[in-house]
Amino acid sequence: AGDMTITAWMYPTDFAGSNGIVAKTSRGSANPYDFYTTPDTGTLRFSVGDGGSSQEIESTDALKSGVWQHVIAIRSGSTGRLYINGAQVGSGALSVSAADDNGTLRIGSRDDGGSLMKGGLDDVRMSDRVLSTAGIEEISDPSGGSNIIFTDPVVPDSGANCVGSDITSVANGWETSTSTTAAT
Repeated sequence: AGDMTITAWMYPTDFAGSNGIVAKTSRGSANPYDFYTTPDTGTLRFSVGDGGSSQEIESTDALKSGVWQHVIAIRSGSTGRLYINGAQVGSGALSVSAADDNGTLRIGSRDDGGSLMKGGLDDVRMSDRVLSTAGIEEISDPSGGSNIIFTDPVVPDSGANCVGSDITSVANGWETSTSTTAAT
């Protein structure tokens, strides 16, 4: 995994343990990526790796419980950035090689079986491109984000394993959300 952007609307209700957002992991290690909230704190963590070694960045701010919030993880070259509601809340080096073992893409969970998303998760989008500053501002705005369409979404091939919610959206390329829940 090279450059990439993952975005989602989250409505966390409990931070006990981790809340998986989007992950392709192997035995709890990023293979090639893992985006989730840290156990008990509600901060975001984004990790890339090859199943053996990995690097991660963590947000300085935590998500709030019981509120819709927009989250973004970006990898651009060897740098990662995290955003909550359009504001950058973390950055750091993600220079480790990321190798995909063609494992299961998980939405709302991680491969450990216990890091399930507790609350709501909506309008999950992925791309192999870096979202611009203007794009970050627009997609994080509940009234304007539906205009952002990833022209090259990261979509599993027809033989890929997918686990999580809204698997229909995975097959359709996550171009737009049909739900207005996060925008109200």
